Amino acid sequence: MIEAIASFVETMFERPDGSIQNYGRYLIGFIAAVLAFFVARDRASNWRRMKDEHKAGMLRKPLSANIITTEEHGEVPYRATIEPAGSRYRVLVVRGEEPDSTVVVDQVISSLDEAELFLREETQFILADFS
Repeated sequence: MIEAIASFVETMFERPDGSIQNYGRYLIGFIAAVLAFFVARDRASNWRRMKDEHKAGMLRKPLSANIITTEEHGEVPYRATIEPAGSRYRVLVVRGEEPDSTVVVDQVISSLDEAELFLREETQFILADFS
């Protein structure tokens, strides 16, 4: 869509010799900046809404997520939970099925933003996986 708009604007401001006038390029840049602004605002709004939903959901029950990874010896399930721990959050990741499960991560984190970063850096989960 941006390409179509840029092509249209270029034809509007094209000189007889085929070159584009400078204000046509400025207009294309301005349009791209405005579109980027709206996309960024929408993503930030979605992120805030997801965090609010997660906080509200944790009041009823801990958030959980499950994944299955393929390792050398076959498929291995991972289960993760995030639950309130006072004013902080406890992130727990368990590898394997009961009774052979092992705790991979047991960390208390101060905010959901930090939990998102921690999950991305230290585990195979992201906050959007949890429900």
